[in-house]
Amino acid sequence: MKPPIYLKLSTLKLKSTLILFLLLPLTSPSQNPPSFNQIDSLSYNAYLASDWKKVLQYSNQGFNAGYDYYFLRMRAGLAELNRKFPVRAAKHFRKALAFSANDPYAVEYLYSSLLFSGDWAESRLLAADSPPEIRKKIGIADKRLISSAFVETGYMFNPNADSIKAYQPDAELSHLYMVPSYWYLSAGINLEAGKRFSAVISTNIISFTAIQQFLIPGQASLIYDVPFDQRAIYLAGSYYVGNGFHLTLAGQALSYTLPLYIWEPGDAGGQYVQNAFTYTDLAFNLAIRKRFPWVAIGLAADFNRFKNLWYRQEQADFTLYPSGNVNTWLKLEGTLLSDSISPSGRMITHASVGRKIWGKLWIEGDYYYGDIRNFSEQNAYVVFTNFDKIKKRMGINLLAYKIIPHLDLSFRYQYTLRSASWQTYLNSEYIGDQFRDYPVHSIIGGLTWQF
Repeated sequence: MKPPIYLKLSTLKLKSTLILFLLLPLTSPSQNPPSFNQIDSLSYNAYLASDWKKVLQYSNQGFNAGYDYYFLRMRAGLAELNRKFPVRAAKHFRKALAFSANDPYAVEYLYSSLLFSGDWAESRLLAADSPPEIRKKIGIADKRLISSAFVETGYMFNPNADSIKAYQPDAELSHLYMVPSYWYLSAGINLEAGKRFSAVISTNIISFTAIQQFLIPGQASLIYDVPFDQRAIYLAGSYYVGNGFHLTLAGQALSYTLPLYIWEPGDAGGQYVQNAFTYTDLAFNLAIRKRFPWVAIGLAADFNRFKNLWYRQEQADFTLYPSGNVNTWLKLEGTLLSDSISPSGRMITHASVGRKIWGKLWIEGDYYYGDIRNFSEQNAYVVFTNFDKIKKRMGINLLAYKIIPHLDLSFRYQYTLRSASWQTYLNSEYIGDQFRDYPVHSIIGGLTWQF
């Protein structure tokens, strides 16, 4: 999901010009039966008293009676916006613009409503189609090719690494490959070309500390350090077709050289020697998304090549905005992944929820369940090529938007439960794996600068 745009509703009041000129009742109210004059006067007085329920009551009475005009639509829109129902407010402000095209007040509040509802594509269209003087008057940023830049870094560690290494499988020979820790750094930019096309370009590096351990009962373990770095470049483009439809095409290329020790027979019986295996992994994503006023639905397909094997996955997701705004949202997602482990497919499920908790601060929680390997998510931006199976994953995120005019901050904690595997051998023949679960903790921080 895109981050919510912070909107302080207490600032959404009319300028003095609007109060004196726009919302003055046209005539004094009359008595029963309800008339145009009475609806106009009652709705205006309710507006002055900030009684938003009554403003809507009188406005709806007027609309039902056939009284539909600019002033009444503006009052109804402001009432809905102050009650934190921006989807409903946007309908009224669009009607107001039909009566007074390019009216700066109607444009301003429609723009705020679209942002508050999370409809960034339509808010961008509105800004692009507004005359320059109106954009300047209501504070919409000038058009820029680079809309923002971001950097993110994190550290992941296994607190049970020593106990995993100390485990002794009951086998003639066993082999363990383990990643005790790794760190991550990513940086990129967001682009906006025209009013419908947006793109993301980023690069990242992940530095792994890895070990190989060979265990023979009665002998000292052979432990080899096999660290490596993975570098990647990511590119995604999204086009807003209109009517709530987005099309996204994304891809990532990951390059790394994997050092591994293998047994090499020799005259004296042989020894373990290091070989280098170089891979260029690829992840591609194609997605279509439809935004409705209160929900969003997405369908996606990923085609990935990891360690020279191709995999595919199909995904569907559903996001609900219970109040039609970004203060609260709930997302459910399911992915069917087909790979060499599960050719017929296996399911990975994901649920997340977000809530504004104070001022400019949001909190998010998410939970994944399933066998997470050979898996990509977030339009192929995050790729899992881990050796060990991830059985479940959960996290909590704190997101602070515009803590100063252009700066957003994020802090993320993730917990994953993984399963270490020892390959066991008898008479040099592989006989199976033995497993032990272990946790991995991840702490990730990021900042985004909005231009």
